[in-house]
Amino acid sequence: MLRVPAFRQTVFFSICSVALISGLVLMKRAREIRAEHDRHQFFTTWSSVLPPGSPFPPVEIEISGSKVAVAASLVGHWTFVFYSSSASRRSPAYHAVLLGHYEMRGLRILHILPPGRFFSAVANELKSSASGIDVGFDWNRSLGDRLRTPGREEFAWSFLVDPNGIIRFSMPSDLSPENMRQLAERHLVGQVSFTPAPSPGYAQGAAVPDVPLLRIRDSQPQRLRNLARTDAAIIFFRANCTQCSTKTLVFELTKLQQAGLDRPNVVVVFSHAFEAPALKYEIAAALVRQWDVYLAGEYVPVWEDPYLTVYQPPKVITVDEGKVSGAMDYYKWFLQQADPGMKAAPNAKSYIEGWPNFDYAGHTFQGTKLETYGWFERAVNLAITPSGDLYVLDGAAHRIEKFDAKGARTKELGGIGQAAGDFFHPSAMALDAGGNLYVMESGNMRVQTLRPDGSSISQFQINTLSNSIAANSRGEVLLNAPRTGHLVTVYSRSGEVLRSFGDLVSPSRVLSGKADSRETRTAMSRALLLVDADDSTYAVFQFMPLVQKFSGAGKLLWERRLESPPVKGLVKSFSGEPGAPQILAKASIDGIQLPVFSGAACLDSRRNTWIAVANYSLVVLSPEGQEISWWVMLPPKGGQWSGIACSASGVHLTDGRVIRRAEGVVLGSH
Repeated sequence: MLRVPAFRQTVFFSICSVALISGLVLMKRAREIRAEHDRHQFFTTWSSVLPPGSPFPPVEIEISGSKVAVAASLVGHWTFVFYSSSASRRSPAYHAVLLGHYEMRGLRILHILPPGRFFSAVANELKSSASGIDVGFDWNRSLGDRLRTPGREEFAWSFLVDPNGIIRFSMPSDLSPENMRQLAERHLVGQVSFTPAPSPGYAQGAAVPDVPLLRIRDSQPQRLRNLARTDAAIIFFRANCTQCSTKTLVFELTKLQQAGLDRPNVVVVFSHAFEAPALKYEIAAALVRQWDVYLAGEYVPVWEDPYLTVYQPPKVITVDEGKVSGAMDYYKWFLQQADPGMKAAPNAKSYIEGWPNFDYAGHTFQGTKLETYGWFERAVNLAITPSGDLYVLDGAAHRIEKFDAKGARTKELGGIGQAAGDFFHPSAMALDAGGNLYVMESGNMRVQTLRPDGSSISQFQINTLSNSIAANSRGEVLLNAPRTGHLVTVYSRSGEVLRSFGDLVSPSRVLSGKADSRETRTAMSRALLLVDADDSTYAVFQFMPLVQKFSGAGKLLWERRLESPPVKGLVKSFSGEPGAPQILAKASIDGIQLPVFSGAACLDSRRNTWIAVANYSLVVLSPEGQEISWWVMLPPKGGQWSGIACSASGVHLTDGRVIRRAEGVVLGSH
């Protein structure tokens, strides 16, 4: 008799648990969506608070017990000014590094904090980190009240102010150390290197440091100089990386093994800042073959990088008879070693010849010429003119690089900043028939229209982020912004909303078993936009195997679900079928984790749609939407293709670091 109530209790508690977990998940997602909405609202109103080009406000703060007029104290120096309501939003260690490079050029750093006992300890820490850092208290909260946004308990602002007291850069958030360095270099030096100046320790002929090492697998001591044999390559994983996990770094070792580069003359050394137990555990779990990997026993100043605060590739130092014979970025070295046919180019920004034919997954393309060129921080978008000039949008370098049809770099456009023609984290780019550029910036929350020489035509602010931009023959701007309730929103160059078209797609009619809430429809209706010569718009959905074509007036002409073998494999992965291949790329959209189907797309001169699918495949659709070709084409380092551009003779692809050009591709060769 007692079993029935016990069973009912179990069922009741199970239902309650499921309901509670579901409720918590929904509440978390609602908070994430609300936070994203607030962020969009916030970023589009900052220009009315303290915009670039305006003088810093005449407020008073207290520095070392004395009242100081901020605006007057800024005159005569380039100054980073930070206002923060939270003690966690500061980087005193890095600020000290930055001042060490630029204090002699007139750089100062001023932190302004709210009053309170808690922030006194924060102030002491900031002041003790470097002599060039000043800390003041906003006792009457005049500046804080001006910067505060309703509904936000914590907030931070970052400014760069010129020697005349004029704000040159204004951002309602923290600035990353990399962005601070880029701004300092551009304004105090006149140019941006995007990578710190090479250390003398990397110079040809420099002695290999004689530092103690610890072999990870058995804790045996060794000396670095003893390992610097003739024709050796030392891969040095640098430190000061606050966002690096050991697992992320050891992942690079597995890539080396997969490429067969775990050779005796390849020496791997981790900076002393990494922990030996964690390294030993991760290496043992990751490597399929035993390999000697070392941990430096002390700081290696000539090889460390004080700027390194986020993950950057390690350095590879080539050695000959105990002397440095060269140094290069790890990815460039990897590419050269993994593809022996590649020849070094005389100009690092020119084509690197090689691979007269290519063969991936058993598909050989005779007569196809595959070239690799360029080296970028994070290439996120490609566009090509009818004459063959290639534009590469580098989001991390905040610039556009232009190459001619022969692969020679001819122009650089933009640079970090907020003036017309400057960029801050540009995320998408398009060309119109006249060669004008349309650039969307996630950092500045705006869209710019530029002439081919980089001069500004127009700009306007946007209140929603989009991952795709296109332009038609009338110079109108098309954005994919599902938050507006439509697939495509059309703007004038001045930012006026002209029209919208395209319905958000219900995922359940494309992918079986997928939830069909409004939030899911909005998240999964992110699409890459393409426009042809007739102003027809193609929408290539990123999170569904779907392509739609609209007329110039916005009428749906056709809809095609992708069903080629590479796409079917991704659908199986999404559905969780047994034996299905692993999902290779995911993205978090509005708090929802989604598998990526399409990473990039372009139209060729015959109006065929080329789609870079997330499992290294290229799928080609005819103008009527029929799948006419597909094949597998691996990126140089096993990543994902993030950009594609079509020309009359082939396609250009990027994985974010390099560009590959495949010429003479024959459709249907699979």
